Amino acid sequence: MGVVIELFFFFINYKGADLAAGVQKVLCIFLISVVVLSMICALFKFDTNNWMPIYENVGVSNHDTMFGGMFAILATAPFFLCGFETIPQAVEESGGSAKKVGFTVILSIVMACLFYAALLITIGGAWPWQDFYFNTESPACANVFQRIYADTPAMSATLYYLLCAGALCGLLTTWNSFMMGTANLMMPQARSDILPSVLSKRSPKTGTPANALVVCLVASVIGPFLGLGLIDPLTTFSSAAYVLSWGMAAYCLIKLRKSEPNLPRPYKIPGGLPMAYFAAAAMTILLVMLFIPGSPAYIGGLAVKMFIGWSVIGVLMYFITAPARNKKSKQERYDAMFASAKNNV
Repeated sequence: MGVVIELFFFFINYKGADLAAGVQKVLCIFLISVVVLSMICALFKFDTNNWMPIYENVGVSNHDTMFGGMFAILATAPFFLCGFETIPQAVEESGGSAKKVGFTVILSIVMACLFYAALLITIGGAWPWQDFYFNTESPACANVFQRIYADTPAMSATLYYLLCAGALCGLLTTWNSFMMGTANLMMPQARSDILPSVLSKRSPKTGTPANALVVCLVASVIGPFLGLGLIDPLTTFSSAAYVLSWGMAAYCLIKLRKSEPNLPRPYKIPGGLPMAYFAAAAMTILLVMLFIPGSPAYIGGLAVKMFIGWSVIGVLMYFITAPARNKKSKQERYDAMFASAKNNV
């Protein structure tokens, strides 16, 4: 089933951003509708006692305070935040304006925070969370609503199937956006010879990053056969990679503000340069915590090995493409990477 779904998303992304965005819109509307309905239904069974105790370490992380628990969540949170990166990555293919990217990303994050906070508060107050955690099998939320409305079988069954469908839409939207964003990230890197140039090829009919999409397809088709045991380390390893990349972006931004003050900048950073310093410091601290055994945010031994192995592959790839890259000036590489984006500014 995973392979069939992946082939479907490859097809719609190969056909162009409009089709992929259209499918994404339908899935998102259905997902949001189901979640809003579930929050309304949860309010009818709401009881603040179901939140208690507010903090308790029921997992295997090394923390004994709520603050430590927050850091434990940070070990995986970047993986779930990375979907917002698909907004700037898809700008080139979709023909969007670079001037609006910053505002769109910030607005999306704020809306998502409010949305998930409302979801956790309402559904979390409809059923004791300890019972949810210890005694509820997957699909957990759908099964909880079966219990909440056990006295109304028709309502219970309807909510169960709607929530299962909504959860699947949540997975599919992530799947679709990852394929779209990753391919569009690989293509400009290949144009500037950070990755092999073969990945820069675009479909002559649709303009989509054809070869990059094929790479995404192959990697995704392999995924379902790796086994469930790799899900947690892959998630935390990816989180560490995102924290590293965000930290590097913050440091590069600080340097460019000083070394290239006259570069064209389509939008201003909220908070200015101090915000960049804050982001760099925060990412550095979090990255260190992710790799310290015993830290609440420690990603685990297998994830650390994955991180090192993937980094080695990246370094090798960088040196392999160095001869082609060195034939071009810095300005030529810049123009190649941001070719279409520059036209949209």
